[in-house]
Amino acid sequence: MASLCGLRMCMAEVADERDVHLSYVPLAHVFERSMQLVCLVSGAAVGFYHGVQNDLLDDLRELKPTLLVGLPGAFRLLYRKYDAMQRQWSAPYRLLYQWAWRRKCRAIAEGGGINAGDGNGGGSHFGGLPTRLLERLLFGTVAASLGGRLRYVLVCDRDMDAQVRQFFEVAVSAAVLPVFGFPEAGGLVAMLTPSARALTARRTKAKRLNGSDDAGGGMHGHPYSMNAEGGPPSQGGEDQGTLMNAATVDSAGFPLPCNELKLVPVEGDFASSSSSGGGGHMHEGAPYGELHIRGANTFEGYQGKDHLTEEAYGEGRWLKTGYICTCTAEGQLRVLGKRTSFLQPRRGLFVCAQRLETIYAHRCAMVHQIWCHCEVGRPLVAVVALDQEALFRWHQSQVTKP
Repeated sequence: MASLCGLRMCMAEVADERDVHLSYVPLAHVFERSMQLVCLVSGAAVGFYHGVQNDLLDDLRELKPTLLVGLPGAFRLLYRKYDAMQRQWSAPYRLLYQWAWRRKCRAIAEGGGINAGDGNGGGSHFGGLPTRLLERLLFGTVAASLGGRLRYVLVCDRDMDAQVRQFFEVAVSAAVLPVFGFPEAGGLVAMLTPSARALTARRTKAKRLNGSDDAGGGMHGHPYSMNAEGGPPSQGGEDQGTLMNAATVDSAGFPLPCNELKLVPVEGDFASSSSSGGGGHMHEGAPYGELHIRGANTFEGYQGKDHLTEEAYGEGRWLKTGYICTCTAEGQLRVLGKRTSFLQPRRGLFVCAQRLETIYAHRCAMVHQIWCHCEVGRPLVAVVALDQEALFRWHQSQVTKP
């Protein structure tokens, strides 16, 4: 109940009686259960997909949801489908699309909203043309294929790739809101709300214009530091990432009002390592530690297993999560990975396996699923399941070559 009340307060500007949520994540996932309860309390409608993951686009077009929640893997597959479609466009249309992409990024950077839900979506102009006109001509087809009404995408994972996030916010005009949950804490414990996102963006923009280098607690890896084609940051000019959205890709937002969060210094080999954990994923100089939670939303204990309950709680009834986290300059929670998921390859630097798996899965279109592992001091190994559609497209391209 405490978790639901705290989430309802944060979701007040995201879900109301006019919204529609498409449920496709299994109800065994605490994130999906929390979202459904919030929708019921808010008066929002809930629709269930017909059970075939590959036909999810048909359900989106039919239901026309305004809210979409899920994990990065499903969104990555969706992005790949559109990326494959874009490669089949004619060269002139593709160039026009990329031009509009850059212009919309610039419009948002100058103060235009991602969608009408943040209060600025209808008033931004770029290149002498209104945003809505170019969205209808160039981005309208993409948005319509997802129902045409999508406003917010909630992602319960820190490892959503920058290109996927940029796709939703630019091509679909849906703001991506990261959240973080923990089952023993009753669901979600942190979330980035639209108002907090806008406030943080304004502060970051002001620091950027004043020449501060630490705006946003470091924006390396931000989706809008990439160019329109999804490549590396452009050389020269102003980095639009700090202006368009102060939420870093892997941040989880701010704590819910129902709980307290604290970072406890870690001990052992992980703490003594001089690496920046997660492959340079931590802020240099920023304190990090294991995330502990305290509040009315935490569970009472494991039924009939008192010894496990004692291990789960520390002094002062602080619930141990096992996640290594840090905070940005604005106070956003940044999840670096689960303590047991950090690997120590031959070179001795700690790296987060989940982060590596996300990078490999997105950067290589043929990777459907991947598992990374290594023994201490041994080479890194990976087990890969190939994507059948991507493999088929690659085979077709090889066959048609002269």
